[in-house]
Amino acid sequence: MALLLWFHVITDRSYEFTFSCPLKVVNIPDNLIIYEEVPREVNFLVKGKGKTILKLFLSQREELKIDGSKFTAREINYQIKPEEISLPTENLEVQEITFPERFNIKLDYFRKKKVKVIPRIVINPDVDFLFLGDVKIQPQEVVVEGPRRFVRTISSVLTESKVIEEVKEPVSESVDLIPPDGFNVRCEPKKVNFFANVQQGVKREMMVKIANLDSTSGKNIIINPDHVNLTLLGEEKKINTLKPEDVVVTLDLKGTKGKYKFPPIIKLPPQIRLISVNPDSLEVEIN
Repeated sequence: MALLLWFHVITDRSYEFTFSCPLKVVNIPDNLIIYEEVPREVNFLVKGKGKTILKLFLSQREELKIDGSKFTAREINYQIKPEEISLPTENLEVQEITFPERFNIKLDYFRKKKVKVIPRIVINPDVDFLFLGDVKIQPQEVVVEGPRRFVRTISSVLTESKVIEEVKEPVSESVDLIPPDGFNVRCEPKKVNFFANVQQGVKREMMVKIANLDSTSGKNIIINPDHVNLTLLGEEKKINTLKPEDVVVTLDLKGTKGKYKFPPIIKLPPQIRLISVNPDSLEVEIN
């Protein structure tokens, strides 16, 4: 009983305590949008008896909603008044707003436009497989919307970076888009689907002669050997119709004189993959 009496006496006294509640700007006209972050909560000093303050501690405080229905596209310096704070418990008084008493609401016109999606997806097929074509994105364009000052400078959006290793079959997945820079800028949809065509390839061995042995005019060139043996991988139809002249093998001999070993430089047609080259360096003597 003594403890209860003590608690009653203590909580019947007046106290001051600082509370906070969420802050949100609402009812902004459809043609306007905030372009710089505003405070997410407001702190205020409350005075009242201990019992009512204790009830306020235990209750969920209502959101402070600032009506923006009459706002225009400009910077507004807004002052929060104590009477704007809604308290769920009676016999409490908001003494003052401690933070932020004033803050700026920066508004711009709302804009949206379509921009292209740039994929950042790397497909690394397994040893005997081929990645045919490019990564296909669906949709190829998305809508970017937000403050005009940001949206007008955006021409494309990027996907998240994604690397898929040792692929042995066609890939069909989704990937998130990276939100464009700028406060309150967003894109719809927030992710896109992508497709990569990966198929098993056919191997073929081919002998190709070095193509630029006459590029050092007036010099005596001795090369051993004068060709390389390539193991190539490609689609069955394309690899079977491939001719040695379709593959270009060169050496970088510019500005050299004497005896050196050079790695061959190999240029392949599209969708043909090099598996191995033998030898991987050629002995060249230039006099």
